[in-house]
Amino acid sequence: MRYAENAAEVMNTMQTGQKLQKLRLQANLTQEQLAEKLYVSRDLVSKWENGVRRPDHKTVLRICEILSVSPDELVQADDNILHELSE
Repeated sequence: MRYAENAAEVMNTMQTGQKLQKLRLQANLTQEQLAEKLYVSRDLVSKWENGVRRPDHKTVLRICEILSVSPDELVQADDNILHELSE
């Protein structure tokens, strides 16, 4: 059962990264520009977009504010981040 949970989490991380890249490009922002707005490195934004890492729930809220989207547009409905945001 743990493997399935890990696999789902990996898929959510990858899908969130793909959505982040798409939304960032729609907002006409480079990784560097988004990183500056978030006070993080461009490398970290790249890791999020490539599914290597994922932003925490507070950062998701900041990203959504910058990109003018709701959290459910960025994060999968079954992602734990959405549950953290609702607490």
